[in-house]
Amino acid sequence: MQILFDGDWALTNTKLLMAKSCSSPERVDIRIDVHVVESDVYLSRVTSALARHDFRSSHLFATVALENVLKVLVKIDLQPFSNSRFIEMAEIAKAKLGIGNLFDEYVEMTDFGGANEAGARDRLRLFKNV
Repeated sequence: MQILFDGDWALTNTKLLMAKSCSSPERVDIRIDVHVVESDVYLSRVTSALARHDFRSSHLFATVALENVLKVLVKIDLQPFSNSRFIEMAEIAKAKLGIGNLFDEYVEMTDFGGANEAGARDRLRLFKNV
C-alpha cells in the first residue's frame, strides 16, 4: 500500500504500526495455525469423498487443502496476503522458499496454467449472469 498524501502523518504511523503488529511472530503463528486446521479439515473431506468414490469432490477438496498449505508458506515468507493476489504471492514464496514442486502441482490441479485475460473476463461475465 502506498499513501499519496498524509499531511499529519496519521496514516503513515498507522501503516507502520499495523505492519509491525501483523508481522509479529505471535500473529503469524495464529494465522498459520488457522490455515493448518483448515487444510486438515479439507484433507479429511478428501478421505471421506474417496471412500464414497466421489472423485470430483475429492479433487476439489484436495485443491482447497493445498491452497491452505500454500497460504501457510506465504505467511512463513511474511508476504502480505490478499485473495486477489494469492497466486502472485505464492509465486514469490515459491522462489524464496524453494517450494516449486508444491506450487506447480497446485497450478496443475487448478488448471490455472491455461488462464488468460479473455477466459477470466468470460468467467466473470458468466458469474454475473448467474
